[in-house]
Amino acid sequence: MIDPGGAPRRDPRIAATPVGLREFAQQLGPGDQVVLESTSNAFPIAQVLAQHAGRVVISNPMRTRAIADAKVKTDHVDAAVLAQLLAADFVPEVWIPDERIQALRRAVSRRHSLVRARTRLRNQVHAVLIRNLLDCPHSDLFGRAGRRWLSQATLPEDERAQVEAALRVIAAIDAEIALAERALAQAAIDDPAVRRLLTIPGVGPTTAVAVRAAIGDIGRLARPTQLAGYFGLVPTVRQSGERAARTGRITKQGPAHARGILVEAALSAITVPGPLRAFYWRVQRRRGPQVAAVATARKLATLAWHMLSHGEDYRWTPVAATGTRRDRPKA
Repeated sequence: MIDPGGAPRRDPRIAATPVGLREFAQQLGPGDQVVLESTSNAFPIAQVLAQHAGRVVISNPMRTRAIADAKVKTDHVDAAVLAQLLAADFVPEVWIPDERIQALRRAVSRRHSLVRARTRLRNQVHAVLIRNLLDCPHSDLFGRAGRRWLSQATLPEDERAQVEAALRVIAAIDAEIALAERALAQAAIDDPAVRRLLTIPGVGPTTAVAVRAAIGDIGRLARPTQLAGYFGLVPTVRQSGERAARTGRITKQGPAHARGILVEAALSAITVPGPLRAFYWRVQRRRGPQVAAVATARKLATLAWHMLSHGEDYRWTPVAATGTRRDRPKA
């Protein structure tokens, strides 16, 4: 804490428990300001403190260079630096979403965790086949034909037991993923912003809800480049003195899950003829497929900013085939 003279004051530690946090919050008043680092439970802690304190700020650790670059890092030193930055109004704040956006983020995170767990189990099954020098002739090992082949594959007894156990757990996770995606689809129906993002070719309900949850209030981002930077899709720039600026790889700051979903959406969008596909192939010819995929993801982020900021749907839609042809001039 900072005393009225601006000097840091050594106070007793606060117990990081619900009871300890509430007792500390009751000691605060409208004239007190509190700053805390961004952690997994920073939002609920901020809600408890905001009931009594005049101002609660969550610090962005990626931008608090005084702490990130410190040679001596302890809880007491970091707390003192944060308090001094807050007193000088130099703390880069993290935007605190409302309860609805937080619920959306939790739903997206829950589905993401389930998909990762299923991927780990599928990799275990693939590892069993590799250990036993077996190669599935089907493109999808976990499809109908692939599972039929897997059930007939010759495996040692212990390996067969591991495969069957993994398949049982995968079946249970598939059911949970279906429930999670049903909830996300309901969120897509109830949210006009999500329905607007669904007009982009290649963007499905899961992608639209994930992007919507990550963005939150589009009004907090003044330019489309800020949204691309929030997703970590802008290149790093280094410049010193009179030398020309050099650009490098993307920053990869911000929500990694949402960034990955945008890249997957870009790869899906380029399968549909249209501006996004043309953009991808134009970059791919010069820079390769990986750079082109990331560039298309950034283009999607730019589109999302314009659509949500101006309240407009995606203007370009693929022309449906009608089964007729234009009249040809007679010979």
